[in-house]
Amino acid sequence: MTWIFIILVIAIIVVSIIYWKIAIPIIVVLALIIAVWLILAKRKEQEEERAMEEESAKEEAERKRLIADLEKFVTLPEQRQKEISKILDERDMYIGGDEWNFLKMWIQSPLNKYQRQIIAPLIQEESMVPEIMQDFINTFDDLPDSETGYENCLFLLQMKWASKYKTADINPICHYVARHLKGTGIEPIDCDDMIVDRPCYLKSEIRSVNQRQKDGKLYYDIKNAQNVKLYVFDDTVELMDNSHWRINIPSILDIKVDDRSYPERNDGLYYILSITCQNRGNIFLLCDAYNAAMIQAVIPQVKRRNIKGEQKKADETETYREHETAANGAVQPEVSVLNPAVLPWIGPDYIEGIAGKKVMIVGDCRCQDVQEWNTGYVADVIGKKYLSGNTDIPAYNGLTNIGKAIAGKVLSDEEKAILWNRLAFVNFFQEPVADLRNVSDGQVESGQNAFMQVLEKYAPDRIIACEPLYGSLPDKGHQGPEVRLSSPWKDGKLYSTETWIYPLPYGRECMVMPIANPGGGFPWDYWHELIIEFLK
Repeated sequence: MTWIFIILVIAIIVVSIIYWKIAIPIIVVLALIIAVWLILAKRKEQEEERAMEEESAKEEAERKRLIADLEKFVTLPEQRQKEISKILDERDMYIGGDEWNFLKMWIQSPLNKYQRQIIAPLIQEESMVPEIMQDFINTFDDLPDSETGYENCLFLLQMKWASKYKTADINPICHYVARHLKGTGIEPIDCDDMIVDRPCYLKSEIRSVNQRQKDGKLYYDIKNAQNVKLYVFDDTVELMDNSHWRINIPSILDIKVDDRSYPERNDGLYYILSITCQNRGNIFLLCDAYNAAMIQAVIPQVKRRNIKGEQKKADETETYREHETAANGAVQPEVSVLNPAVLPWIGPDYIEGIAGKKVMIVGDCRCQDVQEWNTGYVADVIGKKYLSGNTDIPAYNGLTNIGKAIAGKVLSDEEKAILWNRLAFVNFFQEPVADLRNVSDGQVESGQNAFMQVLEKYAPDRIIACEPLYGSLPDKGHQGPEVRLSSPWKDGKLYSTETWIYPLPYGRECMVMPIANPGGGFPWDYWHELIIEFLK
């Protein structure tokens, strides 16, 4: 169109020169034509701008609607969920700024079956893996349990992460899987392979590794790892390679995933799973993310299934190789110095612990009537009386204050049960003591011997010792670092308290912190601040 006007103008100029008498009319006509052209061009430009503004407003409205819908995603109709997933799936994966915040909101929305459409392509972009994947994994810590969330956990655990991503923290997913299995329970699966033809709860192909020392430093001998098959049965975990390892499940004290990961086999990440057994050291397994999570989740559920919340004597059978026997052909039983009446309370979720630490309380359930000290007295006081709401027991105030000091708040009956199921409680004295100010040397010595045996058997990470019992604990070990408040307490002062460290078998340690007598006038909010620092 523009070229037509240019040619027309040139033609009019040429005609005007030849026919100068009609130049003025021609110029007028030319001016009118140009004016009309400018008006039409301006109108078209305004229409285009208006269309762009309408499209932009429409996109912004849709964006706001999407962002608003993310807050209530799982309550939306199925069709709307699909629309949101399709829009996000068609977006460019190389995003930043506000676009990243938008995608992050989607990732952190309640878990749903459409999230896999987003995560799958993202996992292929190595530059996006560290930030996006860890953000997504971390959301599992705070999300409510659901079957869909559990399926998403398994999906993520089975994916292969890029080898450059060496700091993947899978613990939030492991905790979610364990929480789901705890709520839904586990059922045995039929197992009919070349080795085993009986039901089991889990079977996996993994590798066993040895921990070695070089130049004063411990390391895992991954190069010489051995392929093994792992089976979890009702009462044992069995590892089969050229020989046969059997671990009695009641003897398992702890299962943890090492913080480090190891790029192995086609860029997949592998983790060291450490299983701590009673009176034995650690067994180290090299697993992919899926098996690390499932083993860590299933074994405690089998153990809980067998214990069913009731106190149970530790089985004397230790981890052993079937082809190996003791020199005299028999396993020597452990000689116990514990009074059966005051066997410790070991919560069914003790292995899960508090803040990732197995926590034990050292206190004293006092009574004056020897007849009350029937077998399992401590377990009865906590499990059958205190947690059932009996306020008449002498230990009620002390146990309640300990719970408030750990949790940092007044607990409901349900919250008390959840907390104490994660704790262990040991009665220091092995016979009735009515007055802690008048105890004999013999009573203290028997308490110390029993305390050391409890440490070896249950391997706590942290012990909270109620005064005045802290001063009666054995003097083995050494002074630990002070626990200090990270910020001033409400009176404006910074407080600290001493700790003591006890050695445990196989190079492990346990730290003890004293607290005031929780029986009365106990400032639980103050001690809560110190306990938080102590558990770090």
